[in-house]
Amino acid sequence: MSDYEVDFLKEILEIYSPSGKEKELIKFLNKKMENFGFQTWIDPAGNIIGEIGSGTPVILFSSHIDTIPGELPVKIENGKLYGRGSVDAKGSCAAMLLAISDFIKKDIKGKIIFVGLIEEEKSLKGITQLINNQFNIDYAIFGEPGWSDRSHRCIVLNKLSL
Repeated sequence: MSDYEVDFLKEILEIYSPSGKEKELIKFLNKKMENFGFQTWIDPAGNIIGEIGSGTPVILFSSHIDTIPGELPVKIENGKLYGRGSVDAKGSCAAMLLAISDFIKKDIKGKIIFVGLIEEEKSLKGITQLINNQFNIDYAIFGEPGWSDRSHRCIVLNKLSL
């Protein structure tokens, strides 16, 4: 992992964003996504959405950007980065955006949609709106921590119409 990638995640972790208070993080992600080349907008729920490319396949990447309440210090110790949301789910958000930004530098056909979901830890307002957005997608990848060892898993859904 490069210093840029670590710094990107560290910046995201340093922005306090409990459910219902994601606006500062949305502004940060919007600017970064525009710098990567995304066309961005905020949907009616408040989710940050970015789209890049055209044609098929259409791949949706999504991760929630809110955290549970309570601030934790952001720190690096013994080569590990700690902070509220590093596992659930700002880590997957950063990983997805960095992977997409690297991927789009290549001459690849298709469209990528990224959705940073709000209020996953509280009301599910963001995912409810995502379902109502009715994107016509071929594949969906959702970043969310999973197993008891706190390792990440990605849920990959094939041939959906959200």
